[in-house]
Amino acid sequence: RATGVTLPGVDGGVYDTHPDLVNRMLPCTGPTCGGSATDAHGTHTAGIMAADGSSGVLAGGFLRGLGMAPGANLIEQVYWPTFTQAGGMLKLMTDSVRNDASSSGNSWGPAGSPLGYDGDTRQVDVGVRDADPDADGDQPLLYVLSAMNGNGGTSSLGTPDEGKNMFTIGSTKMQSGSTVQYPDIDNISSNSSHGPALDGRSIPAMVAPGCSVDSSASATGYQLMCGTSMASPHVTGASALFIEYYRHLVGADPRPAVLKAASTAVAKDLTGNHDADGNVLTHLFDNKQGWGRMQVAPVIAPPQAVQYIDQSEIFDDTGDSWSQTFTADDPAQPIRIMLAWTDAPGHGLGGSTPAWNNDLDLRVTADGETYLGNAPDNSGWSVTGGSADAKNNTEAVFLQSAQHAGSVTIEILATDINSDGLPSSGD
Repeated sequence: RATGVTLPGVDGGVYDTHPDLVNRMLPCTGPTCGGSATDAHGTHTAGIMAADGSSGVLAGGFLRGLGMAPGANLIEQVYWPTFTQAGGMLKLMTDSVRNDASSSGNSWGPAGSPLGYDGDTRQVDVGVRDADPDADGDQPLLYVLSAMNGNGGTSSLGTPDEGKNMFTIGSTKMQSGSTVQYPDIDNISSNSSHGPALDGRSIPAMVAPGCSVDSSASATGYQLMCGTSMASPHVTGASALFIEYYRHLVGADPRPAVLKAASTAVAKDLTGNHDADGNVLTHLFDNKQGWGRMQVAPVIAPPQAVQYIDQSEIFDDTGDSWSQTFTADDPAQPIRIMLAWTDAPGHGLGGSTPAWNNDLDLRVTADGETYLGNAPDNSGWSVTGGSADAKNNTEAVFLQSAQHAGSVTIEILATDINSDGLPSSGD
């Protein structure tokens, strides 16, 4: 249920007296709070995240007003006019963490066309690392973002879609009525944008149901809406479920990179289905489905043991490395390994200039073979050979049981450390 987790819905406002939302709303303090602002779009995205079904309204035997994380708390923030002001993107994130948020839902953007890694995008990458620079220590914030409704094509993203550290989400099909689900829910919906980023990095990170989705949309009612706006709130709500799960597991909040890694490692591969242009998807990790379609159950109730390694090792210099050998919980099942890191902020200049800074590389040895990160075959399983990925800050090795033989040695290589990726630490 995500009890005790706070999610800011950053949008145009919320009908916060809606019976499925009224018990979820917390007071918001700060200049970006919504106050009396009301908006159907913002109410819809808030409902997908955390509506609790208190109205008792049913559709097809299910609670119509039930969101992903019905025990989470919501705070209402409005993006306008703050995002138009100098430093406004970071200011929105600062207000979020000052209201005790761990994950932020964003179904909007300051630009509807691809601008590359511009200043607004850089601010968000800064905020994921530390959303309140004036406070002692680091205040990380997972920034879940709806990719632009770019209608397929190539590099049809908006801003700040091309960030490195945020969780950018595209859209799949969902339903045509309050009780009618599309049979082809594993197709990317036609509204969704495609990557890559202008500098060649793979975007989006993942996809989720977005067209169309039934949710709260007024002071009392409901409405189907279609858009990437409806996709990312599913992921924001799911992130709150994982935060609660992780708190019980280790007694602390997961950092944003761990949230991304946990979700993308077990996303559903949509290869063989269709992209937004109707073309067949051919492989993971691509510029249309990313790591695949969100799946919640294997994230918060994994069928095999999962090892989380969350910012316990620091690389100070190029050439540093870390390695550890792991034994499979069930040797008959696949092993899925995901490396994710929060990179130092890029240049903020926009355009096609490369925006990545530090380069970490994943290398896995199993049964006498070596596998590099992001080198899968068309069925999604890692293969030997290939070359290291120098651009992206998520890297995976997925091995079938016959490939790993019950044991793997995982290495993380600091191939290029040129920027401070960890605020207030090291040199």
